Amino acid sequence: MTMKTSRSQVFGSIPQPAYMPCEECGASVAVGAPDEHVCSEQRRLAYELFKLRAELAAFEDLFAAYLESPHGRFELWYAERERRRKRA
Repeated sequence: MTMKTSRSQVFGSIPQPAYMPCEECGASVAVGAPDEHVCSEQRRLAYELFKLRAELAAFEDLFAAYLESPHGRFELWYAERERRRKRA
């Protein structure tokens, strides 16, 4: 007994999106009109921060852990001492 296999597509073609994100600022840009888009500086900076969010969160965790260490506690104490000394 032999089985016959079909090579027809089950789902058809995959639809293509009408909009894609701009590589510079992340804004949605119509696929057919990429030249009409102009990035704003504010949007570009916000997108850069968005891309770095995991790295920023990791830095905050590492910095908090450092401040809890003996060296970090000393740095906090010394900075406060210097701040008070300069104020007096």
